[in-house]
Amino acid sequence: MISVVKRYGTKEEFIPEKIVASISKVGASSKIARNIAKTVEGKAYDGITTSKIREIVLSALSEQNSEWATNWVLYERAIKKRREQE
Repeated sequence: MISVVKRYGTKEEFIPEKIVASISKVGASSKIARNIAKTVEGKAYDGITTSKIREIVLSALSEQNSEWATNWVLYERAIKKRREQE
């Protein structure tokens, strides 16, 4: 099992479907989202940080479509802001 180290140091299991879901919300097809998630999964290691995953996702999205990369950053910021307000 690969564990991911979250921003505040907590750990959780690596779940590629979370990547697929977030990428799909920014306009990428499910096929592209799954391919990017597979890329991340291939580069993942136990203890990978969410910031490293973010870096890999943004790089892959930028290669596919720069607008999707921008949308993903905006989506991510909105989600984090909402969670911090809760």
